[in-house]
Order: sequence, then C-alpha cells, then structure tokens
Amino acid sequence: MTIRIKTKSVCPICKKQIPAELFEKDGRVYMKKICPTHGEFIERISDLENFKRNLKYLQLLYKYIPTIDVPQCPFKCEQCNLHRSPTVLGIIDVTNRCNLRCSYCFANAAVSGRLYEPDIDTIKKQIDYLVNQNPPAPAVMFSGGEPTMRGDFLEIVRYAVHEKGLYTLVATNGYKIASSLEYAKKLAEAGPVVLYLSFDGLTDETNREKKNHLIIDKILENARKTGLSIVLVPTIIKGVNENQIWPIIKFAFENMDVVRGVNFQPVSFCGRMSKEKREKQRFTISDLKHTLSQQSDGVIKPQHWFPVPSVLPLIELYEEITGNRAVTFSTHPLCGEATYLIKDDKGNPVPLTAFIDIDKFIELIEKYNKEIKKDNSFKEMKLLALTKDLLQQATKIHDLPLNFRYKFAKLLKNIIFNPGNLKALSDFHFETLFIGTMHFQDLYNLDVERLKYCVIHYITPDLKRIPFCAYNGDLGYREKIEKHHSEPFYDK
Repeated sequence: MTIRIKTKSVCPICKKQIPAELFEKDGRVYMKKICPTHGEFIERISDLENFKRNLKYLQLLYKYIPTIDVPQCPFKCEQCNLHRSPTVLGIIDVTNRCNLRCSYCFANAAVSGRLYEPDIDTIKKQIDYLVNQNPPAPAVMFSGGEPTMRGDFLEIVRYAVHEKGLYTLVATNGYKIASSLEYAKKLAEAGPVVLYLSFDGLTDETNREKKNHLIIDKILENARKTGLSIVLVPTIIKGVNENQIWPIIKFAFENMDVVRGVNFQPVSFCGRMSKEKREKQRFTISDLKHTLSQQSDGVIKPQHWFPVPSVLPLIELYEEITGNRAVTFSTHPLCGEATYLIKDDKGNPVPLTAFIDIDKFIELIEKYNKEIKKDNSFKEMKLLALTKDLLQQATKIHDLPLNFRYKFAKLLKNIIFNPGNLKALSDFHFETLFIGTMHFQDLYNLDVERLKYCVIHYITPDLKRIPFCAYNGDLGYREKIEKHHSEPFYDK
C-alpha cells in the first residue's frame, strides 16, 4: 500500500492554512507542504509500520465519529463549534508565576514581563464551564506557571474536587511538595489530586535546569505520607534525554505504590528552527516505541502499545448498558498511545498487552454491542458471555503471571458489569502502571485532521475551549489570551 494522504496544515512562517500531504519514503512517513510565499517544508511524522497500524485505528475512529471539513481550522477555535471530540481533559492555567527560571520556558511571568493570574471567581466559572458541557468533562488539570505559587490554590482544588466532582491533576515541578510536608498534606485533603510531575531524567545531564531528580525522593516520601498520587511527565528530546526512557519507567515501576504512570511527551518546537536542527532533535512516537524496545531488551515491544481510540467500542458498550452518554476518547491515533505494566511472578515488569489481542478484544465487544442493541433482553447473560469470550479468545489468560490471573478476571468482570464504576477502574489502576505518550504538534507537523479530534482543551477566562496544540502551537492563542487577561509583572 502506497501512502498518499491529503490533509491541511499551516505555513510555519506566515501561518496561513495550506494543503499538505502525508507520504512514505524509505520506511518512513513524512508531511510535505508548500507555501506559495515561503516554499516547501518536509517533516518526519512516523515510521511506516506504525503509521499503517494507526490507519486501521483511524478507520475505527471515523466509524464512530465521521470526519467533516472545517474550512476555518485552526484559526477560529474561539468561535468554533465543530470540534469532533468532547473535552476529556480541560486545562486551566491558574498563574504564569513560577519558582524556577528555566531558559527554555517562554511562559513564566519573569520572562514575559506580564502576570497572568485570573481571580478565583473567574477560575470557578471556568470549572463550571467544564462540568456543564454535554457530556460533562470528567477531568481538569491546573497548570501554569507553577500552580502551587497561588495562595488560594487549595480553595481552587477543593472547589473542583468536592463541589464539582472532577478528577483533578496538578501540573507541577514538585518543589513545593518536596519542601513542605504540611502543604502536601493540605493539598491531599483539598483533593484527592494527582501530581502531573514534569520530570525529564534521573541525571544532571538529562535534567539540567529543573533538577527535580535531586528532590524526587522527598517528593515521593511526602506523597506517600499524605496519599498524593504521581504521574511522571518527561519531555523527550532527541540527543538530550532519550536514553532515559527505560530508566524512568523502571524508576516508576519500583515506586508503583505512589507513581500511577509515566506519560512521555516527544518534544514539540516553538519558534522558527532550521530543518537540520529539527531533525537533530525531533522525536516521534514511533521513535519512542523502538527506543524503549531496545533499552528494555524487548520487554516492551512496539506491538504492545495501542492507540487511544481502541477504547471506543467499550465506551459504546457503556452507553448501551447504562443509557447514559459517555465522554468519548476519540483522540486521533497519531496523537497518543498507551500500554500498562504489571508484575510477573518474580516482580519484574511485563506489559499487560502482551497477553491481550487488542484487535480481537475490539471485535468481540463490537459483536456483543450489536447483539445488545438488536435485543436488549437477557443483558446480564450476554455480558457474562462477553466476559467469558474476552478471557478465552482475546486474552492469553493462562500465560498471565499467576499472581495476576484471578485479579485480571475479576477486574474485567467488574469493568464490564459496572461500567463507570470508579472503584473498579481505580482497582485496575492500582494493580498496573500506566505508560502513555502524547505527541503534541507544532507549526512544522500540524495536521488539521488531528486537531479536529483533540480531547485536551484549554479553557480560557472568556469560557472558550481551544485544542491543546492550537493553544500552545505558536498560532497566537496563548499570547493573545494571556495579554488580554494579564498586567505588568515586577519581579521582586
């Protein structure tokens, strides 16, 4: 199969919308686009094998949520009502103040000379906006800057969790958590929350400026004492810290009692860069998967990952069983993939997906979805039959680690018979380590088709939702919004 896919992108210089094409060459897939004024741009997107696999999941996505043309994309996000996906995670920037001064950060107040810090009433309205969507967004992330710099941050968290019932994450560098057990305790009491901890490596060379690897033991200690959970979030830059992928995962695995996952973010570029420098530092999801396979000696292979929209049949089953509309994890398959690690009988990490045939899993769930839609009687018997078939046909149940077999069967039954039951899902996540990756776009590789299906939206003080890659992708949204809602900042 020859890859030639038409899409739309933007010129990295003038930022006008231009046609683009995804094509294959020498086992890789590239984006090619030509601006009438600024010429041709070619950017590496993926390896061919991974891309072809993702095309299958793209068809699954279109089956549930067909694509449409959005001529104004990506320049009318504040007015657009044509997003193909609902908000799964809403991001609210609560401040641009920070207790660090990293050279690569353009957003903090000391660098920009502007203080962006909406008042608490505005932030509560942003939170309300999230839960008033149809369907309501299930999760919010408070970001910045460093959110813990706000004196009223605990009140903001308390409102989101206890008054609005949102699953709440806090994007942080961890310094406040490490320095104050009392603050960590108060944050846990205001929550519960998950610390979305920026963490780029375990060495001085790979974590040069944040250096929170020097305080990670204290962060973990205070999290354990207070009941806070942690997701490690490494930004991976080729030639800088790609050698840390497996070490970070092993570190997380050794601390599974408090670390719930690792979410890798291959670098996206801001500003103008030469093609040579981009290629030197560009790191894609397929790069991540192959590098991890090599570093782990094949423990986690490329085929052990699955794109986000593979869960769509399970969501449809939830809606059919409960009669409730669910948030749809309809992310474009090129945007994100994941796997889960469990402990084998010797306590070593193994991917759960090594024992599951994801394609068969999807096929069986779709089959039973059709049966239940056609005839809703004897629903419990059909769900029991589905559970049995999943265990027998889609799962190598007898190859699973002995210590996990019964737990997995019980977890699967709980999830199918109690869809939406947070305890069943919580039990699953406490028995596994989530490993994920999201490749956010920049002006060089921006694909409008991906943007339309974004499920991670910034919520602005004006109560607009803007896809992550539009807001942070040098299209001017962040600068415009922060300028409008900020004031001069005088660093003390």
